Amino acid sequence: MALIGATKGRQVLWATVLCWCLALPGAAGALELDDVMASAEAGDAAAQGLLGQGYLYGMGGLKQDVAAGLDLLDKAAAGGDAEAQAVLGEALFYGLYGAADPQQGLRLLNAAVEAGHVGAHRKLGTVLLWGGPVEADPQRARRLLARASEAGDVEAQRTLGEQLVTGWVLDPDPDTGLQLLEQAVAAGDPAAKLKLGKILTYGTNAEPDQDRARVLFEAAAEAGHGEGLEVYGTQLMWSGQDPEAAEAYLRRAGELGRGSAWTTIAEGMLYGYLKGKSAEDFREVADLASAAGDEKIALVEANRHMWGRLGAGASGRQTLAVLEQAAEAGNRLAARRLIALTRDGNGYSIRRRPETAEIYLARYSDLLDPQDIRVLETTLDIATARRISDFARLADVVQAEIGLETPEKGAELFNANPNFAVYLLQGRMRENGTYRGAINGRATEKTMRALVRECRKAGTLDNCSDGPLRADVVGTLLAM
Repeated sequence: MALIGATKGRQVLWATVLCWCLALPGAAGALELDDVMASAEAGDAAAQGLLGQGYLYGMGGLKQDVAAGLDLLDKAAAGGDAEAQAVLGEALFYGLYGAADPQQGLRLLNAAVEAGHVGAHRKLGTVLLWGGPVEADPQRARRLLARASEAGDVEAQRTLGEQLVTGWVLDPDPDTGLQLLEQAVAAGDPAAKLKLGKILTYGTNAEPDQDRARVLFEAAAEAGHGEGLEVYGTQLMWSGQDPEAAEAYLRRAGELGRGSAWTTIAEGMLYGYLKGKSAEDFREVADLASAAGDEKIALVEANRHMWGRLGAGASGRQTLAVLEQAAEAGNRLAARRLIALTRDGNGYSIRRRPETAEIYLARYSDLLDPQDIRVLETTLDIATARRISDFARLADVVQAEIGLETPEKGAELFNANPNFAVYLLQGRMRENGTYRGAINGRATEKTMRALVRECRKAGTLDNCSDGPLRADVVGTLLAM
């Protein structure tokens, strides 16, 4: 079966007509659009599909009318138009323009694939790569994306290339993945330039090449994409290689709309990576980050008051006030940090007050997603647990509601209640045969020796002998 592009036969003609209408406002364009409308009214599936996209996206001289667009696309898809099947299938699968219907979306995408539609191969391949509403099928996803890539679909080359290099979903094949990304880069795709640049920056299953990464990021920036400049500047700053150049790259990224780049500059000032900065310098970039809508800047501002730096006095009360003000303005990150900080305290200027954290959770729950709420509710229960029977009950809750697949989740449990985290690790080590002491949540000598051994065995943690009872160590061990 030969793959086809967006359209073929009469569809190619109508695509040309509709594109011509886009460039010719006035009588001539209206005349051609009238012809498309007439053909659609007469039941021409290709014309219905093109007109449906015109209404759906508000293009071709048409005012956006989602309902009319979806109706026309539905008729075109029923009439066998592969382009309409691909467009409508994706919209229904993800619920892009109304209620989602993943199964119907999947059926339409499969029909378009059967018709040889290139875009449908890429769309369905992407769906099956990640799954979600339907079961993931990485192997079929790879075949579909490979067919679309061979037909010259740049998005498919970019998606498959990234997955083959990183191995996040597919078995790694870095050589093939890099070739696909290079093809997409050669086609001028800015997103591919960013992805390949990041792979070369971090050395993800590829030889690091900072110079080539910088060239790719500059090319993407010329197309208006500042993410690469932000990545490059961030690496320069945190590595301490060239602070002045780092700030210059980050500022350029900020000027291209990357609000998080302004926040990174503020962090660099706060933690001494960009030296010689004043409170006024910090205020400048913090205001730019806020104006760009980057929520993380509220956390950086709170830390400034917590640590007493860049013109701020060390004050737990002011730290919480900054977070509360941001949460009142709808900042989700600030709300979550406020709840966690009052739940855990910080060991010196902010006391542990789980009851206050519960009040904040009730007040700001509308800012949080359901999973965040479940995690916070569970960790608040953990924060006040003291008895072994409570630990046993909560261990089951953690397993069912939260999971421990990331170090961050384990670290949060440790911060909420170190004894509970130790209890979980004791149970884990007992099962693995590396610990024979009591399971009581206490940092006994046997427990500490076993934790040091587990820490060293992990191979990714430093200073195991200096104290394995740290959030980063415990979080990592719980995630193993």
